[in-house]
Amino acid sequence: TAANVACQSFVDSELGDSSKPIWEIMKSLFKSSPTDYYKVRDDDETSGLKREPVYLTKLRSDAITKLHASSLTSSPPSSSSSSPSPSPTPPPPESVEFASKAFKVWTDT
Repeated sequence: TAANVACQSFVDSELGDSSKPIWEIMKSLFKSSPTDYYKVRDDDETSGLKREPVYLTKLRSDAITKLHASSLTSSPPSSSSSSPSPSPTPPPPESVEFASKAFKVWTDT
């Protein structure tokens, strides 16, 4: 969509054209931790579980935050580490702010 293109263009203009596409990071984040991005209800009589709609706003914001944070350390973004961490390190505040600006570009388009 036009909003996706505008948001990616904003990210590329700020981080460089070599940044990974937002949708790839979103896909990777969702695959690595799907329950972070949808709620499971235990009220479906047939299967026992029912998934709620995906939290796309959170997923998109997390992906952009990850891209920006990765650009600060000059390492390629990844969705998971080799060993689980008991308490994940919060993203840098400037990455959260950048994601907010990029998401505004997406919503304003």
